[in-house]
Amino acid sequence: MNENGNFGKFGSAEELLKAYRALEAEFTKRCQRLKIAETALAETREKLAAAQSGNAEISAEAAEKIIEDYLRSVLSNKSVPVLNSDFGQGVLTPVRKPKNLDEAKRLAELMIGKN
Repeated sequence: MNENGNFGKFGSAEELLKAYRALEAEFTKRCQRLKIAETALAETREKLAAAQSGNAEISAEAAEKIIEDYLRSVLSNKSVPVLNSDFGQGVLTPVRKPKNLDEAKRLAELMIGKN
């Protein structure tokens, strides 16, 4: 208030007080948001430091990659139907692939009936 009882752009003391309280509330909200941001920054810095030292938790992206690799390995080991009919459920057996010539020879002998 100046000498003439003028409150500047505010028409009365009540309007000035109302504007001050609104400004104070907004300032408090901004301070709270700043505190949250500072905390998040500190946590990010801690995680980065832990990652650089090798003691970090697995990130969400790394976890998804691990799960994806696991699921691919499971799906690549599908079994094939040996007996399939229109009535009932087919019988499944795992795929047997020889890894070397000796295993191929033994598998062939089993198929032919030689022991």
